[in-house]
Amino acid sequence: MRILRLVTLLVSMAAMSANANDGLIVAVASNFQSSARAIAAGFAESTGIPVRITSGSTGHLYAKIVNGAPYDVFLAADTERPLLLVSNKAAEADTYAVYATGFLVLWSIDPSYRKESCFEDFKAGRFSKLAIANPATAPYGLAARRVLQASGLWETVSDKLVFGENVSQAYQFASTGNANFGLVAASQVAASESASSTCLVRFSSEVDGAASVSQAGVVLSRSKRPNEARQFMSYLMSQNVRALLRQQGYQ
Repeated sequence: MRILRLVTLLVSMAAMSANANDGLIVAVASNFQSSARAIAAGFAESTGIPVRITSGSTGHLYAKIVNGAPYDVFLAADTERPLLLVSNKAAEADTYAVYATGFLVLWSIDPSYRKESCFEDFKAGRFSKLAIANPATAPYGLAARRVLQASGLWETVSDKLVFGENVSQAYQFASTGNANFGLVAASQVAASESASSTCLVRFSSEVDGAASVSQAGVVLSRSKRPNEARQFMSYLMSQNVRALLRQQGYQ
């Protein structure tokens, strides 16, 4: 009987140790996935705390959090959902921070376009498919709709739209030639092979505000590692990380 109790205790202790070594689970908007992995690696190196990244559209990650997903930190591609979590006591108000501002760009690798005239081709409707993220679940999709509306193009392109579940999928559609153009995050283009681009357009000042996306993060109240999660948020807001994000196309 004593041996059985000892074995049970050892198994229990081993499970607790394994859980303790799992590290933080950070839910990240899909556009920020590659940046988050680099940040997580730097954080783990400087603190010894491992980080697991899970990504998806901001809307889908938010729904998982509301339904009890065991994340420690939420890095959204908007400010609305982190603030909703704070107002519902599901996130710690004093950890809320806007960690980056992303920008939407018009992008293509279609060889039939030239960089100096691609925007004119786009406005003239000389394309069959435009990839954007789903405006209902992805903030970059919502920004794409705002830009098209501000440019007076929403109605004329609506029958040519191809919706990705998130902005990463929209980028995939454009990068594989399944769409002529994509309205995607500037950070995605910065991380890709720019030599293959046949179109890369930052929008004019009239619609620039519509094309910017403020991204906020927060520590979740359900976190089993609140101190480590707070450390991660502090690291995210450090000068070194901010310099890295500027290089990757964020403000």
